[in-house]
Amino acid sequence: MTSFQEYVASLVSCGTLDVTIDFSRVPAVTGDLEREARASRALQAMEELENGAVANGDENRQVGHYWLRDPARAPAAELRSKLVETQERVKEFARKIITGAIVPPEGGNFRRALICGIGGSALGPMLTYDALGRSNEGLELVFLDNTDPVGYSRALDAMSKTELAESLVIVISKSGGT
Repeated sequence: MTSFQEYVASLVSCGTLDVTIDFSRVPAVTGDLEREARASRALQAMEELENGAVANGDENRQVGHYWLRDPARAPAAELRSKLVETQERVKEFARKIITGAIVPPEGGNFRRALICGIGGSALGPMLTYDALGRSNEGLELVFLDNTDPVGYSRALDAMSKTELAESLVIVISKSGGT
């Protein structure tokens, strides 16, 4: 086998993800071929998910939350259109909250958002918020994860009635069925 053929044989590609892993410079170690095969299977599984494969067998549904980051990757035109439309509606709602076009029932402005979720629906946004830090713009975010009732109580107990009245409640459900 020529050097070029060895190089080509060492590539693992996943076309629709535009990802190619080059194993040609990795020293051969026992198990490398198995690791390469597992990486190839993982990339293939990711490609199948992006193409709309059912991944949640219990609920017989697609798992495409990553389509929210890039609606063009959604497997059907109707779905892409719904994603873009929903994103625009959410952005418009957020603009109205920030500018004061939508206000709390008792008047004033929203000053914080209570983000309610289960597990990853709360923990993912919380990690991002904590990692990036709080901006001086927009709303303060308070995360309520129902898998942490003590944290839930602590967050709510720390707020006065006025602070609660100035809080927008956002409930997150990745599946839409929670």
